[in-house]
Amino acid sequence: MMITLEKPVLAALLVNATHEIDMGDGRQATIYYETDCLAHMRRPDGAVMTGDWSLLDDGYAIEWRGGPSATWTLKADTGRIGYVDGQGDLRGTVKSIAFGNSANLPG
Repeated sequence: MMITLEKPVLAALLVNATHEIDMGDGRQATIYYETDCLAHMRRPDGAVMTGDWSLLDDGYAIEWRGGPSATWTLKADTGRIGYVDGQGDLRGTVKSIAFGNSANLPG
């Protein structure tokens, strides 16, 4: 059973952190949460996006500049953290979390 991570834990895991996300089928995304309101993502196709995000009680909302907006929750169980979209579908799992901009985004 996966536990939904809540706002205090998300703040510690997201702000000024880089997440490498395994999306399956050899696809990977990288997200750098630069501040508590600005994020950058390298999509699986290599394109880089910048967005404005905010914490919710049980997840976060993001609006990519020139792109889509979405809500996400992070859910954890033994040994993994999953990214779950607004429809409740697991879209990827965290491969690693590094504090700071380890992926040199938005670069």
